[in-house]
Amino acid sequence: MCKFTPEQIERAAANGISKSLLYVRTSNKMKMGIEEAITTPKMSKAEAGRKGKANGPDFTFKRGESAWINN
Repeated sequence: MCKFTPEQIERAAANGISKSLLYVRTSNKMKMGIEEAITTPKMSKAEAGRKGKANGPDFTFKRGESAWINN
């Protein structure tokens, strides 16, 4: 985990980024650099939903079809 300077935390807060979000963004999973994590704006819930829908599989089924049984 990264340690952030008080100045970095202040700059992030001015951009609407919490300290916990900074830790998530710089974690091994997201791998953002500290500057990128501080300056990249948060996604709105609507934007995150649209992005998830665009990147996810299509879960629409026709009447009578099942996700668990091969028809």
